[in-house]
Amino acid sequence: MVSINTNLSSLIVQNNLLKSTNALNTAIERMTTGFKINHSSDNAANYSISNNYNSKLSSLEVAAQNISMGADMVNTAQDTISEMQSRGERLLELWTQAQNGTYGADSLNAIQAECDALIAEINRLYENAEYNGITLLNGVSLPDWAKIVRSEAGKISEEEYHLYQVAGCRSFSKGGTYTISTVDDLAHLADLVNNGVDTRGVTFVLDSDLDLSSFCASNMEDGIGGWTPIGNDRYAFDGTFIGNGHKISNLLINRPKADSQGLFGSIYRDAIIKDMALENVNVTGSREVGGLVGHSDGTIEASYSSGTVTGRGQVGGLVGASRGGTIEASYSSGTVTGDVAIGGLVGESDGTIASSYSSSTVTGEEAVGGLVGGSSGTIEASYSTGTVTGVSEVGGLVGGSSGTIEASYSTGTVTGVSEVGGLVGVPKCTIASSYSTSAVNGNKTAVLIDSKGDTEELEIQEMVLQVGINGDESSHISFDMNVDVNLNIEDISQSSVFETIQSFLSQLSNKATELGAITNRLESALESTMTSMENLTSSLSTIKDADISKVSSDYIRHQILQQASATLLATANQSPSIALQLI
Repeated sequence: MVSINTNLSSLIVQNNLLKSTNALNTAIERMTTGFKINHSSDNAANYSISNNYNSKLSSLEVAAQNISMGADMVNTAQDTISEMQSRGERLLELWTQAQNGTYGADSLNAIQAECDALIAEINRLYENAEYNGITLLNGVSLPDWAKIVRSEAGKISEEEYHLYQVAGCRSFSKGGTYTISTVDDLAHLADLVNNGVDTRGVTFVLDSDLDLSSFCASNMEDGIGGWTPIGNDRYAFDGTFIGNGHKISNLLINRPKADSQGLFGSIYRDAIIKDMALENVNVTGSREVGGLVGHSDGTIEASYSSGTVTGRGQVGGLVGASRGGTIEASYSSGTVTGDVAIGGLVGESDGTIASSYSSSTVTGEEAVGGLVGGSSGTIEASYSTGTVTGVSEVGGLVGGSSGTIEASYSTGTVTGVSEVGGLVGVPKCTIASSYSTSAVNGNKTAVLIDSKGDTEELEIQEMVLQVGINGDESSHISFDMNVDVNLNIEDISQSSVFETIQSFLSQLSNKATELGAITNRLESALESTMTSMENLTSSLSTIKDADISKVSSDYIRHQILQQASATLLATANQSPSIALQLI
């Protein structure tokens, strides 16, 4: 049919021209953007999937940046610790140098001057370690009064000794001074005291280092025995015993059913023990068990004990039970284990403890403390840094106290079930100018108690790094970089300084190890994140990227179709004119 009103051929060509033009525009868009999906109409399902992939990729890129920044922060802390370690190692070199008897007073003063400068630099590094405004090693900002407590607590003042007369330790006269030169001399003293020989007003001076390992081993029978303590429940030591800069090592006692066990089993009220150094002790008893003294009514000054002490009740690293006595400028390190009234320095005390500290790891059941298990006496200018684990009445400094605590602090980790505290488990006592930064059952808070007894809690800074794209724990790495730096070295030539420096270096080494493990975790997280990004990018490319070779072919095809349609449209538009030939 020939019609002038309807040009069907033109309509067909126009429709195809529109299709080829649209297809050509789509091909142009795909070639210029590189994507085969530019609108949701292109592929609704894959458009949604690709948008989700894009969001994840963006989050993963930020996560990778977070990990890199976190690694930089940890590396900054590690570098600072490394600087502190190098200066601590130099302190150890100075201590070794000062032990040589070839140095006079002026030379020792020069060594001490360098020691003071090194400690000042260690403190400066510690206080100023930060990353992007974040304090790194000192996780809680202490008030000025707490900083003073920190600097003054645990100071062991220099002891000056006179020359002592040399006499055989065979019989005692009041006012006399006797020299302990051999293990046999020390064992003979124990034998005399335990048989009732009066030591009141008598002074004993250690004039050489003593190794008790062979003697203790020879006094073991079926694993029981070892050293016989000086003094017992019937006859206690009542004189003065001075270490005189020497040390006693490898003390071994294994009497799990016996009370009052230690180098000294029991000392009276007038007894004085000072400048005693015990290393590598291994003491096991029942009740009132300590490395230096089992039961003490006397005075202990400038002494320390390191090693392992085990018992049932009233067990301490230095003293098992202090009944009205005084412990001053002394410390302990090692491991202390028992049931009731277990303390890093003293198991149970109703006397005075001043300027002393403990870094021992303490484990018990009830009344367990980093410094003292149970105290009804006075504790001042003292601190503890060890790990404390118990069931009830567990404290970083004292398990249970009904006495007085002043100018003291604790920093170790505390774990218990009931009545657990960073400073004191059961604080039925007067507390002033003291604080704790102990982590209690995983809860990291700082408890500050000022001179008026007012309490304030501060949050200890814990680093939390977002290393993933989710909000759960799998996307977080949390850790703390807190280090307790409290170096007090009044006299580098003292033998006890070695333990102080070693403890400091050990703490830095442990923290460096922890941060090294965190660095490894961050590297693993970064590698995992980069792998996820690669895989996600590949999947996104498969879904969204255009195949340019195919699109270019489509472009040519639709361009040809468009040109053909335009040509044919002109021909189709001539069809109605045929009707004129019929008129």
